[in-house]
Amino acid sequence: MKKVYYIIKPGVDRITPYALLVKSRNAVTKMTGNPDFANAVPKLTDVTTANDTLEAAIAAYGLNPGPRERSERQQAFDVVKGLYLDLCGFVQAASNGDLAIMQSA
Repeated sequence: MKKVYYIIKPGVDRITPYALLVKSRNAVTKMTGNPDFANAVPKLTDVTTANDTLEAAIAAYGLNPGPRERSERQQAFDVVKGLYLDLCGFVQAASNGDLAIMQSA
């Protein structure tokens, strides 16, 4: 029986859109080509597409901080946050609490 079981804490409660983008891109980079996460759910390509959309929305809001740009940035942020949390759940399940496997993602 396993004595220590590690749990992932995503750390996205008070995160800014840019910080979430950095975290999400880092996770995709680490998981790409990693044999422990060959069939990641959600697909890493979907997460990358959502990251690209968020990055464009952040840039648009930076150029013109109007209500429409803020709304689009928030919508993209919500999508990436949901995908990132799903990815964290997948890593938790696939690693079975193994710290080394978690850290590789």
